[in-house]
Amino acid sequence: MANLLNECEDSEFWQNFKKAAPIFFCTAIEHDINLKQIRDMSFIEELLKTKSLMRMMKDKVEKGDADVDIVEYALATRTLESKIRVL
Repeated sequence: MANLLNECEDSEFWQNFKKAAPIFFCTAIEHDINLKQIRDMSFIEELLKTKSLMRMMKDKVEKGDADVDIVEYALATRTLESKIRVL
Protein backbone atom coordinates (compact mmCIF):
# COMPACT_ATOMS: atom_id res chain seq x y z
CA MET A 1 0.00 0.00 0.00
CA ALA A 2 2.71 2.46 -0.92
CA ASN A 3 0.16 4.59 -2.76
CA LEU A 4 -2.59 4.61 -0.15
CA LEU A 5 -3.83 8.11 -0.98
CA ASN A 6 -3.94 7.30 -4.69
CA GLU A 7 -5.90 4.12 -3.95
CA CYS A 8 -8.43 6.16 -1.95
CA GLU A 9 -9.11 8.56 -4.81
CA ASP A 10 -12.29 8.12 -6.83
CA SER A 11 -12.13 6.57 -10.28
CA GLU A 12 -12.78 8.76 -13.31
CA PHE A 13 -16.37 7.45 -13.47
CA TRP A 14 -17.12 8.46 -9.86
CA GLN A 15 -15.46 11.85 -10.28
CA ASN A 16 -17.74 12.54 -13.25
CA PHE A 17 -20.77 11.11 -11.44
CA LYS A 18 -20.20 13.39 -8.44
CA LYS A 19 -20.24 16.37 -10.78
CA ALA A 20 -23.25 15.28 -12.84
CA ALA A 21 -25.52 13.76 -10.18
CA PRO A 22 -26.51 17.05 -8.52
CA ILE A 23 -27.31 18.55 -11.92
CA PHE A 24 -29.49 15.56 -12.87
CA PHE A 25 -31.22 15.61 -9.48
CA CYS A 26 -31.95 19.35 -9.57
CA THR A 27 -33.23 19.17 -13.14
CA ALA A 28 -35.46 16.18 -12.33
CA ILE A 29 -37.26 17.96 -9.48
CA GLU A 30 -37.35 21.45 -10.98
CA HIS A 31 -41.06 21.23 -11.87
CA ASP A 32 -42.29 19.87 -8.51
CA ILE A 33 -42.68 22.82 -6.13
CA ASN A 34 -42.63 20.66 -2.97
CA LEU A 35 -39.46 18.81 -3.94
CA LYS A 36 -37.89 22.06 -5.08
CA GLN A 37 -38.54 23.63 -1.65
CA ILE A 38 -37.09 20.60 0.13
CA ARG A 39 -34.02 20.74 -2.12
CA ASP A 40 -33.54 24.45 -1.44
CA MET A 41 -33.92 24.02 2.33
CA SER A 42 -31.49 21.11 2.32
CA PHE A 43 -28.99 23.19 0.35
CA ILE A 44 -29.24 26.09 2.80
CA GLU A 45 -28.99 23.77 5.81
CA GLU A 46 -25.86 22.07 4.47
CA LEU A 47 -24.28 25.38 3.56
CA LEU A 48 -24.89 26.81 7.05
CA LYS A 49 -23.66 23.63 8.74
CA THR A 50 -20.49 23.62 6.63
CA LYS A 51 -19.85 27.30 7.35
CA SER A 52 -20.35 26.69 11.07
CA LEU A 53 -17.93 23.75 11.13
CA MET A 54 -15.29 25.71 9.23
CA ARG A 55 -15.66 28.67 11.59
CA MET A 56 -15.36 26.40 14.65
CA MET A 57 -12.20 24.81 13.25
CA LYS A 58 -10.71 28.22 12.43
CA ASP A 59 -11.47 29.54 15.92
CA LYS A 60 -9.84 26.54 17.61
CA VAL A 61 -6.69 26.97 15.53
CA GLU A 62 -6.55 30.72 16.17
CA LYS A 63 -6.92 30.17 19.94
CA GLY A 64 -4.04 27.70 19.89
CA ASP A 65 -6.31 25.04 21.35
CA ALA A 66 -4.34 21.94 22.34
CA ASP A 67 -7.24 19.74 21.23
CA VAL A 68 -6.47 20.13 17.52
CA ASP A 69 -5.72 16.91 15.67
CA ILE A 70 -3.95 17.94 12.46
CA VAL A 71 -4.84 14.73 10.61
CA GLU A 72 -8.50 14.98 11.62
CA TYR A 73 -8.59 18.64 10.56
CA ALA A 74 -6.96 17.86 7.22
CA LEU A 75 -9.53 15.14 6.49
CA ALA A 76 -12.41 17.34 7.67
CA THR A 77 -11.18 20.22 5.52
CA ARG A 78 -10.98 17.98 2.47
CA THR A 79 -14.51 16.68 3.10
CA LEU A 80 -15.91 20.18 3.60
CA GLU A 81 -14.15 21.45 0.46
CA SER A 82 -15.74 18.60 -1.53
CA LYS A 83 -19.13 19.43 -0.07
CA ILE A 84 -18.78 23.10 -0.98
CA ARG A 85 -17.86 22.17 -4.55
CA VAL A 86 -21.10 20.18 -4.81
CA LEU A 87 -23.19 22.89 -3.17
